[in-house]
Amino acid sequence: MLQKFLGEPRRGSRLFFLLPAGLAALLLVGCQSPSSAVVVALPAMDDAQRQSRLQQVAARDHWQLRGRIGMRGVGEAVTLGVVWQQLGNHYNIELKDPLGRRGAGLIGTEVGMLLHRPGKPSLYTWKPEDLLMETLGWRIPVNQLAFWARGLPAPPQEKAVLSQVDGQESLNQDGWRIAYDRHQQVGDCVLPGRLVADNGILKLTLIINDWTVSGCGQGSSQTVVRS
Repeated sequence: MLQKFLGEPRRGSRLFFLLPAGLAALLLVGCQSPSSAVVVALPAMDDAQRQSRLQQVAARDHWQLRGRIGMRGVGEAVTLGVVWQQLGNHYNIELKDPLGRRGAGLIGTEVGMLLHRPGKPSLYTWKPEDLLMETLGWRIPVNQLAFWARGLPAPPQEKAVLSQVDGQESLNQDGWRIAYDRHQQVGDCVLPGRLVADNGILKLTLIINDWTVSGCGQGSSQTVVRS
């Protein structure tokens, strides 16, 4: 499956274009004010408390996570290391194979997304899910994951349903069910440590070993989640 991701896309695709010169310079730097992560149980909250926490997390939109992402579809599965940097609407996602070698990377901005792979030409599209469908065979909701990874509904939020039962949160949005079974205290923020997103066709498991979030407190970045 990893070889499929790193291979050439199918010929004849109309989704890909050479990277515009101006976008090539848009690379992210590490987030400031690293925070120490501590595993915590999510306390019971009423609607007002939950909304206050979500607003606090949403306001911190400069962040980095390190961990692993598993992807499982019909007859295919892969687990990759991931480093995800986010600066507002801009992101830089680096994937590593099971041996820790750098693999594919995604760079996204407000104008589209770039796919770069070792030894391959960089490819650009304004439709990230279509590009990933062409290369992976799976329609991965990258833009939504930037919100779901932090426990937030992705915009537009009108049809998103967020609930909490016995200290575990779940989110239903756009045909996906996202279950959160582990949380971390990162400075003064509570963020997910593990989530599973499933739409009946594709199952994504994101395990976050380390958060670095600007505005959530000072301290040394530290891996505390074990699995």
